Amino acid sequence: MSGSESSSADVYVGRVFTGTESGWAEAVAVAGGVVRAVGSRVQVLAEAPDSSQVREADVVLPGFVDSHIHALWLGRAQFRLDLDRAPSVAAMCQAIRERAETVPPGGWILGSAGVAESDLAERRLPSLAELDAAAAGRPLYLDRRGHDALANSAALELAGIGSDTPNPPGGHIDRGPDGKATGLLCERPAAALVEGVIPSPSLDEVCAWISAAHKRLLAVGVTTVADPALSIDEIAAYAEAARRGVLRVRTVVFPLGGDHIDPDALWQQALETGAAEAAPEQLGLGPVKLFLDGAGGLGTALRRDPWPDTGSPGMQVTSSRTLHDYADWAWKRGKGLAVHTVGPRAVELALDAFESASSGAPWPRGRMHLIHAYLEQERSSMQRAARLGIGVSVHPALHHNARSGLQARFGPQADEKIVRVADWLASGALVGGGSDGPGCELDPLVAIRELVPSTGLDAALRFYTGDAAAVIGRDAGKLSPGVRADLLLGSFGPDGQIARVEAVLGGTAVR
Repeated sequence: MSGSESSSADVYVGRVFTGTESGWAEAVAVAGGVVRAVGSRVQVLAEAPDSSQVREADVVLPGFVDSHIHALWLGRAQFRLDLDRAPSVAAMCQAIRERAETVPPGGWILGSAGVAESDLAERRLPSLAELDAAAAGRPLYLDRRGHDALANSAALELAGIGSDTPNPPGGHIDRGPDGKATGLLCERPAAALVEGVIPSPSLDEVCAWISAAHKRLLAVGVTTVADPALSIDEIAAYAEAARRGVLRVRTVVFPLGGDHIDPDALWQQALETGAAEAAPEQLGLGPVKLFLDGAGGLGTALRRDPWPDTGSPGMQVTSSRTLHDYADWAWKRGKGLAVHTVGPRAVELALDAFESASSGAPWPRGRMHLIHAYLEQERSSMQRAARLGIGVSVHPALHHNARSGLQARFGPQADEKIVRVADWLASGALVGGGSDGPGCELDPLVAIRELVPSTGLDAALRFYTGDAAAVIGRDAGKLSPGVRADLLLGSFGPDGQIARVEAVLGGTAVR
């Protein structure tokens, strides 16, 4: 580290994990918000200026990377009704009644209800009549894990959903024996019918959501995230938030594609928001996201065999033609694609499209990745992904949340349906961790502790640092010269596991 680079530095000495295959070092020097040197204590101190501050630490890590978290939704949830852990339909309706008392007539009641039917005392979702009574005439919309939704009669009416409304491609409007909508909207295309009539939030509201989300993420050591499935308006809001200096966590935003959306036009619209230039250190434009199938816990992921309770193999949300068109576009334009694939048939369809687009050649590292890919995955598909250079964003916290829904459908065999992170790692594919929050555990240390027995500490840490960053195509999650110094100071517990972390961004501790 030459004197021309900095006249002073902070040197952190301890067990330093680099976030790369090189593993551990003894010291890391930070100056000007950037890592300047990593290596042995003697080497780094010898290179550091005499005026450098030496800080002893038990353990030093790169900032954690969450390769798949709906950060905007995470912040938004703190301002909305949260029914994700409601114990019963009765409790859900009581909470809706209480919220209705605070909402003026005609105002929307918005919230989330990601709870599985099997976790509710009544073993069912609330009926349309129950939702109507609880909301007292106000339109109600409850998101269900970004896939399904619950809406009451007032919301359905505003969206123009009646007995003769056809199912949108890739979605399903649940109906009773009388043909009338029950209020359950299955998968994004159906939920979007109501989402489209909800009043847009103000920019100040969106900035407040982002600020709240980043505060929670930094508290658990997450310093870089990918926020997928965003509309152009949401990306524009992120760009403005970056200009205002609201972003404290480095963020990669994924535009949401789909049937009848031209990828070139979508990408141009995303560029026109200014997201790529607003604050390059803090905000980046990532791959386009597609939803290909549903959710495991909701029984809509695309399987090879029918689901036991529905007789259907699941739902294909985006057509195969669109999937191939986007894959061809990504190969020809040098762009990235991230495809939501939970079930084995969805993974196969995605890999078919990727292999066809590249004529079997491997894709550049960090360009393409599968999202979730946890249900009944086959070794041959995992090895095929590795051969094609396809990354995988995997979410242990989601596995926990989906387990109850899978148990209700498969009984004791449910755990065997969930593919282990260690199996994906053994395939040779690039695998990075994430939470799929909100509604899932956000703290990477929780998953890391659980992974260590099957993967070892180094692989478990890379899963949430350098490898997670590589999956989303970012130079983060590692401590190497020239990389921004987002790091974590932590300590080991009596069991040898990392017990806690404190984020330090560019040499400044987060308060």
